[in-house]
Amino acid sequence: MKHNLFCFMLFLFLETLSFPQIVFSQQQDSTQVGTRPKLGLVLSGGGAKGFAHVGALKVFEEAGLHFDYIGGTSIGSIIGGLYAVGYSPEMMNNMIRSQNWEQMLTDRIPRRYIPIEERYNSERFIATFPVAQKKIQLRSAFYKGHLINLLLARLTNQVYHVNDFNNLPIPFLCVTTDLETGEAIVQENGILHQRIKASMSIPGYFEPMKIDDKVLVDGGLANNFPVDEIRQKGADIIVGITLKSDLYKGEQLTSAMPILDQILSLTIKDEAETKPCDIYIQPELRDYNMMSFNDYDSLFAIGERAARAIYPELKKLADSLNAIEPYDNVRKRTTPLDSIYISVIQYSGLKRVSRSFVEGTLQIMPRSYVTINELEEGLMRLYGCGFFSDVDYHFIPDYNGAILAINLVEQAVAILGAGIHYDTDYHVALLLNGTFKNLLSKGSRLFIDLSLGENPLVSASFISDKGKKLGFGVKFTGFGLKFNQYDKKIIDNSFKANQYKLDAFFQATNKDTRRLRIGSQFEFIDFTSLITPVENDKYKPYVNFFVNYFSDRLNHTCFSTQGSTFEVTGRFIVPIIRKKNKEGANYENAIVVRANFMQNIPITRRNTLKIGFNMGITIGNGIPPYHHQFMLGGQSTLNYFDSFVPFVGMRFIEKTGNQMTVGNLAWQYRASRNLYVTLKIDVGYIENSFSKVLKDPKVYIGTGLTLGYDSFIGPLQLTLMGSNSNKKMLGFINLGYWF
Repeated sequence: MKHNLFCFMLFLFLETLSFPQIVFSQQQDSTQVGTRPKLGLVLSGGGAKGFAHVGALKVFEEAGLHFDYIGGTSIGSIIGGLYAVGYSPEMMNNMIRSQNWEQMLTDRIPRRYIPIEERYNSERFIATFPVAQKKIQLRSAFYKGHLINLLLARLTNQVYHVNDFNNLPIPFLCVTTDLETGEAIVQENGILHQRIKASMSIPGYFEPMKIDDKVLVDGGLANNFPVDEIRQKGADIIVGITLKSDLYKGEQLTSAMPILDQILSLTIKDEAETKPCDIYIQPELRDYNMMSFNDYDSLFAIGERAARAIYPELKKLADSLNAIEPYDNVRKRTTPLDSIYISVIQYSGLKRVSRSFVEGTLQIMPRSYVTINELEEGLMRLYGCGFFSDVDYHFIPDYNGAILAINLVEQAVAILGAGIHYDTDYHVALLLNGTFKNLLSKGSRLFIDLSLGENPLVSASFISDKGKKLGFGVKFTGFGLKFNQYDKKIIDNSFKANQYKLDAFFQATNKDTRRLRIGSQFEFIDFTSLITPVENDKYKPYVNFFVNYFSDRLNHTCFSTQGSTFEVTGRFIVPIIRKKNKEGANYENAIVVRANFMQNIPITRRNTLKIGFNMGITIGNGIPPYHHQFMLGGQSTLNYFDSFVPFVGMRFIEKTGNQMTVGNLAWQYRASRNLYVTLKIDVGYIENSFSKVLKDPKVYIGTGLTLGYDSFIGPLQLTLMGSNSNKKMLGFINLGYWF
């Protein structure tokens, strides 16, 4: 009787402790007493707020907790998966700090991986629409998540041979949502980085993942806190962290981020009641949202602070578990593979694009050691070439290395694009574009542009690019352009030019940054005076033979901070019909050469020095037609005429001549993430003859101050400028990408 009373009193004492499952699980029978209970960790989703998980993990390790199972959803699957593989909180902290999250989350791959033709074409549109089955379709999401996928593949490549997540250093599972049924799908095997990526694919932001004939999205929609799943794995005690924030009020739901946050919070029930944990942590995150990726330091600290607030409880749990069965194994830390032996390369998804094109772009050889950097460089080139909407890879264990399996999703045959632009010189224009891939031959591109506005333009170009091998192309351009002619500082005349050009050329490109073209151009042009109708110069035909070399190494089109551009063009211009100009001289054969260069020199993280020059010469005594003379003035980078040269402080096409040299110097300061201030100075001359240049050249000096903002529809630039050719200050406005 005394013995039974003693056991009963002991039972009541254990039940009154704040962590009743620590020593004995209620499900244990008497034969299991003394066996170490299994400890599980559950991490919820919440976007960037999940960085708080890392701070909490740091405290867990300090307390001495060793987890036997980990489950996570969305960002919880990323942090939990990396911890299960073997990353320490410090390693994850460093990894998170080292990423450019804005670039990562918007799939903005570095420009050096985008071919020159695609580079120009991809930087002009506000919206694009794929065409499939002869219908215009809306994209299923803003972004593919290609860069996130590459990062996850790199961070988990050391366990490429593990398909059963129970065989990871810590058994792991994550949750996805079947978009067709709304069912929660628990992922416990497969390719780890793909399952994690599917678990964090926020609907509408990232495209769904297609895995095992299912369309999968963020697991938070169906099960944001997989406590039950970890219990079913065998966990007796569970530590859980949720990232739930207080719900927004109606007047606060006015932008995308609060709305996405609200949807996420509504999917998370009150976990403390519906999915009880033995230890439950909810960091205070009301000042952050799911896209606060640049607030990692604050989020780390918040997670650490929330866990440290219950450190005595965590320490007591760890000590009691280790007292039952000491955890002697030192947790092994991991690092990604830096190289791997590739025995075979397997491609899937190729239909319209040739395998030889993919192999030439990837530049990875089987039966050799390949660094992960080389592999990622090749995959970036494949993604950037524009023929694929998705590029993914994984390794398959092989007896003497690994098989590299590359899955490619080909881009739609046709993509429609739209853009809008305004600037002081060309005024408002609406761009409609059609881009067609592999339409006439494998590896071919067809671009069709229609620019609607005061100065309309239509163009169509077909390019068959074979990389270093000789490719070819043809291009048609037609436009109308209104501009003024100046006599000193006064408008002397106004013209409308109509020009139609047909180019045929051979070209070779190298490393997506350099291009050489050799070809000929047939053109018609007329000038009509809008003030003096008798001064009309109707259509005149010309044949031009040209050589063009172009190099573009800029890191951004607008507000670049690194890299350079260099272009040189030589033209031999032959008038088919000899006509005299208004001074009575005949247009003769002429050779015109132009070169321009710009180099960014980073001074500090926020300051960039830009230096450049433009030089143009006309060789021989021949008089080139007006539109092949050099035209100085304005700030437009859009060249209807190939000979246009911007000059700060001058009006659009204010000066013309046959000999020209301009030097540029600018200082660009990044005041905030998207706000720039630029001070620019231009110095140069433009004359009709070398003799004038040698005897008494007129040197022009212009200065300007530009306030620029990198918006989602392109750059917004406001410039105030002046020069010694104008007494009053001039203004210039640009809104949107140039096209």
